[in-house]
Amino acid sequence: MANPDAVVLQLMTMGLQSAAQLENLLRAASPASPHRELAAEILRCCGRVIAALTASGGKKRKAVQHEDPAAPTAPACSPPAMPLRKRLAQSFGKMENQ
Repeated sequence: MANPDAVVLQLMTMGLQSAAQLENLLRAASPASPHRELAAEILRCCGRVIAALTASGGKKRKAVQHEDPAAPTAPACSPPAMPLRKRLAQSFGKMENQ
């Protein structure tokens, strides 16, 4: 059986790569898309998980930042204005209505 941490690390790495590709596609499609913020948040979350799993000797490394340099930055520890599940529901609702 595989080490659970190794499996999570592999899945998070795949998620990070997928989110980076999504962010690039969204950037090319529409520079002001609200979905880009969601993709950036996914990237930050994946980066934090990967950093926590790969930390050695109890010393945590900084999370990988994959943000648009032109986008306004929010403090890393501040909670999102709206829960992720609610934002996803609203985003998908808007997509279905189009």
